[in-house]
Amino acid sequence: MSYSLAVKNGDLVQAGSALDIVYGWDKLAQDLQMWMLQTYQSDRFHVDMGSILPDMIGGVVGNATAERVRREINRVLDNYQRLQRKALKETPKKLSLTEILYSIDDVTVSINYDTVSAAVKVTSAGSSSGTVNVTQSL
Repeated sequence: MSYSLAVKNGDLVQAGSALDIVYGWDKLAQDLQMWMLQTYQSDRFHVDMGSILPDMIGGVVGNATAERVRREINRVLDNYQRLQRKALKETPKKLSLTEILYSIDDVTVSINYDTVSAAVKVTSAGSSSGTVNVTQSL
């Protein structure tokens, strides 16, 4: 099982005198949200991480915007799954079933003026399922 430092609203979460951690389903949900909100290729150690959603800021919001966002989210999640497959081949005991992205069940995109919101329903390999919400102002 792996873990990450807990992040809320872009800040590390404190748990008493230490930093809080997330693992399992919570880690998966946090990872997916961070991957979708981080600018694509902005991390030199993980060049496949991130999305182009922040690059859409200032663009024209039209009928095709929802489909562009949906395609971008699917591309990001496919990259995430590819990275997890590689990690499983290298060190299979590193990941728990609840933190492995098994399926992308639905991506619902809504647009309100200059803000695009997406509700991404996913299921982990441990049969945990839930919705990861992402909001980006364009």
